[in-house]
Amino acid sequence: MRAGAEQLLAEPSRWTSARRKADGKPFSIVRGRTNTYYTTADAYTCRGFRERGICSHSLAATMREADEAARLNPSELPVATTFGSRFTR
Repeated sequence: MRAGAEQLLAEPSRWTSARRKADGKPFSIVRGRTNTYYTTADAYTCRGFRERGICSHSLAATMREADEAARLNPSELPVATTFGSRFTR
């Protein structure tokens, strides 16, 4: 699975980034070996993800996000403005 993810990352032309019109949530369109899949940070349309909860597309998306975050200047990182109840006393 990692080899498949690395292969997807090695070919940037297989990725298209977009945002949903309804709420602006980002998603990617990934051209796989046999089909085209839609991905968000927590959901994927491929059969492997539906059956196993992980797939090469989800692993590649996670690796891609980590790589992009590593390149950000610390001042560009998102900052949490509210905290859930587990952080309050």
